[in-house]
Amino acid sequence: MKKYELTSNFKMRVGIGVMCGCFFGTIDEFAEQVEKTHGDNEHGRAYKLAIELAKLRIPAGEEDEE
Repeated sequence: MKKYELTSNFKMRVGIGVMCGCFFGTIDEFAEQVEKTHGDNEHGRAYKLAIELAKLRIPAGEEDEE
């Protein structure tokens, strides 16, 4: 994950998916990679906030909440 990489979050049947650079996986896998790569540096903190926002705004599963 590089600085200024485009990150996309989207709904999948298994939860929330993430594409960021060459990364493709679930939001939990992405969170693990962020911690491993960035820890608590500026980029890590920004990615962690984006993860929390995605979890708040994207329904995790087949059924929409609305």
